[in-house]
Amino acid sequence: MRFVDEVAQISAAQRRRAITDEIMDAIRVLSGPELAGVQRAAAVLTVGGGMSTAGSSGERLGPARDVVDRSEGRSFVGRTACRVCDSEMGDFGNGIVLGDVDVRYGRCAGCGLVAALDPDWLDRAYTEEINALDVGRLRRCLMMSDIVAFVLRGMGGQDVRCLDWAGGYGVLTRLLRDRGYDFHHHEPLAPNVFAKGVTASPDDGRYGLITAIEVLEHLVDPANELAAVAASTDLLLATTEPIPSPTPKPDEWWYYSPDTGQHVTFYTHQSLQQLGRKLGYRVLCGSFVHLFYRGKLPATARLAVTSPRLATLLGASIAPLDRRYGRTEADTAELGRRLRGALP
Repeated sequence: MRFVDEVAQISAAQRRRAITDEIMDAIRVLSGPELAGVQRAAAVLTVGGGMSTAGSSGERLGPARDVVDRSEGRSFVGRTACRVCDSEMGDFGNGIVLGDVDVRYGRCAGCGLVAALDPDWLDRAYTEEINALDVGRLRRCLMMSDIVAFVLRGMGGQDVRCLDWAGGYGVLTRLLRDRGYDFHHHEPLAPNVFAKGVTASPDDGRYGLITAIEVLEHLVDPANELAAVAASTDLLLATTEPIPSPTPKPDEWWYYSPDTGQHVTFYTHQSLQQLGRKLGYRVLCGSFVHLFYRGKLPATARLAVTSPRLATLLGASIAPLDRRYGRTEADTAELGRRLRGALP
């Protein structure tokens, strides 16, 4: 038993040192008001030694560099315009999705975006709204709830009106409402399982923050599909895996997701910047978390992009305090009132 206690103490000390190292690394890249903002945010956080980090399969939790392979590829007969910057797309190869559908991929000579062209199989791909291979969804939602909570701590906390756009079954909305945050749920395809009574849309007024978690790669026409979102918030937090360098062919990268057929648009950091400009945003790109913003960016939001692992740790540490002001009971009571009102 004594040996177990000693090992536990060593393990806890190692975890504390690792967390301290992460904090110091993050602070070194900040200065002035940003540094002060992070210090204020960190001052209210108590990082527990027993905390574990979360992440879904394949996620890289460190910062990524923006390196664009500028080989243009062959031109198509006729002109295919890039979905975000309108430059010409070059032929990037062929693939197969859903086991038997031939796909032609193009790559933008200007921003490096890769896209599956003419994706006429999407009705079949969305026979199940949430693809069966996305077994990391719950772990991803847990991680993102910590990151988003940390971001909101620098923006006004639980009073900020938020929307999870294209939020699947409503897991992230439920997790954040359970922590007291004023989150609402939007989803045009999947059934709302966990966020009943708190549905909304970008057209329902202004939001302090909108999240789009693993959505951008599903969009056939990103700028048009995000237009309503851009009109209703000055801060959009999105996640998507940026294209590695050199750009992998369709059979060389797991994120093409050929077995599901649901991923059709793939971004470099440069193409995310171009998309942001079309929508009237500045963009801060990271390894998988990206912020589209107008005006001043809160220090907690910047840290979520530059050091998502640290933001996850800090966000997880405030969860017990958040839950003291959770909305679970109030939401249950409101649903009960609505149900009783619907009964004869």
